[in-house]
Amino acid sequence: MHRFLVVALCLFIAGGAYAIDLGSTAPEKGNDHIGINHSSNTFRQGGEDMANATPIGAVPYYDTGTTVGHVNDYDEVCDYTGSTAPDVVYVLNVAEDVVINVDLCESLYDTKVYIYDDMMTNLACNDDAGCGSTGFMSKIDAFAVTAGIDYYIVVDGYGTDYGDYVLDISVAIECILDPPAEPYTLEGEPHLGPEYVDI
Repeated sequence: MHRFLVVALCLFIAGGAYAIDLGSTAPEKGNDHIGINHSSNTFRQGGEDMANATPIGAVPYYDTGTTVGHVNDYDEVCDYTGSTAPDVVYVLNVAEDVVINVDLCESLYDTKVYIYDDMMTNLACNDDAGCGSTGFMSKIDAFAVTAGIDYYIVVDGYGTDYGDYVLDISVAIECILDPPAEPYTLEGEPHLGPEYVDI
């Protein structure tokens, strides 16, 4: 009888400790994103870093989220450096080659956005695209994506800015200009390219 009481008492104490441990890991009320492993996709928003990036398998893609509760993992110069703002990460891998626009224009804070390859090479970067309510939101236009390759999209902030963001990834519409009907005159100028000034 004494042995039964000792075993029951041990089980009761262990069970109580287990229940306390479970409760201690729950996120704080009103602060959903702290303590959550975003790689489990509990929330449809960016992951903490490249290792836990939220996957995107097709374009167009639209998502909302927040950088509140995240940490500063990345920073790029475009045009400003020294950001210590929290950031989140998505990873894009599509089945067919496509040219995309990455748009943060509807976000509610001063954003930055970068695109990395899997070696963390900065492939594209933007700070102020002149869009959004203040003009300080970010956008990358006409970025060429190759099928089967991982592209990491980092949603960041200028300086220490953080908050709610809107990520809108769309297929870029190719602009094709047909030559006018004859008669027309060829100018003999070279094709347009970076830094070229049309005379």
